[in-house]
Amino acid sequence: MKKILFTSAMMLLCFTFLCGVVYPALIWAAAKLVFPGQSKGSLVVKDGVVVGSSLLGQKFTKPQYFHSRPSAVDYNASNSGGSNLAPTNPDLITGILKNADAELKDNPQQAGKVPGDLVSASASGLDPQITREAAIWQIKRVAAAREVDEKIIMSAVNKYTEEPLLGFIGPKMVNVLELNMYIDSITPADPKISVTGGKS
Repeated sequence: MKKILFTSAMMLLCFTFLCGVVYPALIWAAAKLVFPGQSKGSLVVKDGVVVGSSLLGQKFTKPQYFHSRPSAVDYNASNSGGSNLAPTNPDLITGILKNADAELKDNPQQAGKVPGDLVSASASGLDPQITREAAIWQIKRVAAAREVDEKIIMSAVNKYTEEPLLGFIGPKMVNVLELNMYIDSITPADPKISVTGGKS
């Protein structure tokens, strides 16, 4: 009996060390070596200051910037999630119509159907990207707010358009934070407005 208990205890200590210390340390080291940026959170830095992550969406409200997809958790990275409302839930329809009205109000130059990802939240509430269609839909507003030719903003959208996964899975996407930062670098913007869309 003592021998069995001793063996069990040694195995517990051994596997606790291997699985709880050695394995995590190896994975951490491999990630730092192979994916240095991703292992640090894929942080985006501007002028030495972290302004966000390329993997996490954030709110942009100023007309000079492209707006992100709606978030059911108000872009709270510590509380990722969706609304969990069923398609038959009237609250879901109400929310979509409210978002559509807000987008039409923010984009008076546009009319007609608002792209779907601008009126509905994602499952995570933290999508950093919008579809290329949603980006193009906002070009008139961004160009007007910055008083530049729409072709300049269109070229920026083209530059940051990402092709579908494997060339055919999903739509073409645009990272909102990276696009907004690039536009700041090539077009004039209100100096009192930061890249995060708030007052600096």
